[in-house]
Amino acid sequence: IQKWNADGHVDFLTNVDFASGIDVTGEITGTSHIDLPDDATIKLGDNDEFTIFHNSSNSNSIIREQGGGVLTLQTNGSAIGFYDTVNQRDMATFNTGGSCILKHAADIRLETTSTGVDVTGNLTLPDNGQLQLGDATGGDLKIYHSGGSSFIDNTVGSLFIRDNGFGSIELQPTSGEKAVVANANTSVDLYYDGGTYSTP
Repeated sequence: IQKWNADGHVDFLTNVDFASGIDVTGEITGTSHIDLPDDATIKLGDNDEFTIFHNSSNSNSIIREQGGGVLTLQTNGSAIGFYDTVNQRDMATFNTGGSCILKHAADIRLETTSTGVDVTGNLTLPDNGQLQLGDATGGDLKIYHSGGSSFIDNTVGSLFIRDNGFGSIELQPTSGEKAVVANANTSVDLYYDGGTYSTP
């Protein structure tokens, strides 16, 4: 079952069971794989800080850093990817020196770019969740829904609503019902129950 080599190493020609464990100094070289049962753990580090195992109670596979360090994934290749083997498609791709892509099913939903982030689809916030813009803590401009009303809060400078001459600016209390229409370079129209008053 074994072969002693001239350089001192031993080749095991069949499977070998070590009932009480094995201590190895140097390198272990295999030609196939390591086969461990459920809940058996691969432990790395002087104090077993890094572990890999399969949990039989919930059928989850676990990669765990349980020391004081950081678990990092590193590559010298073009990207780090997360792949859905059931549906055979990418879930997330982190390109070396480039974009980070997150998908929902087969659709890209978020992608970082050299200028920021592209979002495809809806960005949904719950009641009282705020879209905060500006450098100030909490945002200089806030857009949110309280659960009963919607707000645009500006906390510094002036608040500008601009059309830049491409049309008009309209305030509508309900869809299709005009209350105020500000026309570029001409009039401001005020409406009341179908009637119109235009300012010069």
